[in-house]
Amino acid sequence: MVISRDIQGAFDHLQYNSIRNSLDKFNFPSDTIEILKDILTDRTVTFQTTQVPVSWLQQQGCSQGSCTGPMSRNLVANEIISEKQQPNVHLQAFADDFIFMISELAGPKNITEAYYTTPTAALQIIEGIIPFHINAEQEAAYVRIGRLRKTSIYNNINFTPNN
Repeated sequence: MVISRDIQGAFDHLQYNSIRNSLDKFNFPSDTIEILKDILTDRTVTFQTTQVPVSWLQQQGCSQGSCTGPMSRNLVANEIISEKQQPNVHLQAFADDFIFMISELAGPKNITEAYYTTPTAALQIIEGIIPFHINAEQEAAYVRIGRLRKTSIYNNINFTPNN
């Protein structure tokens, strides 16, 4: 089973101290670390009001489209990835996207209950996963079902309308 999560606001809430601490843990050349830390030092946000410009020090957030944004998120996310997981759970991440891959544990399965329940519960029974509830937004799930009207070839397999 694969669970994909996009962390909303991950780039907006990324703390500079977390990035600096993560940089210190890696064996990067010192000049590279200093350059990356300099990018995060003395950053100000300024905008013009009707009377005067207003400025304040920026302590968090990085541009999602920047070159260093995904790298900064990966540095901080690495702490989560390096946490010990269950043997059948594998976690991968890039920037603000996390993917949990859950494989089934070895052993006999009783799947007879799966035939009399909802598809989600059936998968949980087959995979031996304890049910949990999450709220997720459906982005897009469209399936077109139609009758094959002409011969199609896919992966060196002929599909004809009579099949």
